[in-house]
Amino acid sequence: MAKNFFDELSETLTKTAQTLSTRMGGVYESQKVNSKIAGEERMIKKLMADMGKIIYERYASGLETDSELVEFCTQIKEHSEKVEALKVESLRKKGQKTCPACGRTVDTGFAFCPFCGAEVPTPEPAEEEVPEEEVQEEELFNEEEVSEKMEEAAQEAAEFMEDAAEQLSEAAKKLIDPEE
Repeated sequence: MAKNFFDELSETLTKTAQTLSTRMGGVYESQKVNSKIAGEERMIKKLMADMGKIIYERYASGLETDSELVEFCTQIKEHSEKVEALKVESLRKKGQKTCPACGRTVDTGFAFCPFCGAEVPTPEPAEEEVPEEEVQEEELFNEEEVSEKMEEAAQEAAEFMEDAAEQLSEAAKKLIDPEE
């Protein structure tokens, strides 16, 4: 009677572990496909950004631009100007400025660039403060790196379940027949 119970328990545990292992393998394979999807979506975004950059460069160089795209280009220009102003403000807060000739960063105490010798005027502090909500920092992460870590975790979980099933099966067998 006890031997039959432990045989059934061992069989049930083995089947459950195998089912979980199979499911984890499915999760792993699904994650691999999702990773490929994310990679393709990133490529689409990059290509669209490259296309938009070409359109904006044409607009900035004075070439004729479709009227429906002019508004986008105008907004890009405005945001680019804000970025430049924020960069100047960031450097100012660190006690630095940018050389207009070579583009290198120098301390605000320098009237001339120590790298190229050009005059480096100290910019006036920005009068308009940018609202906090416009300067919120987004936590960026590398989707590919996260995807790889998820794949590794799924694989490790599947391997753990297989090992656990084997260990449970062996333990149940030893309970049934300690001499084995």
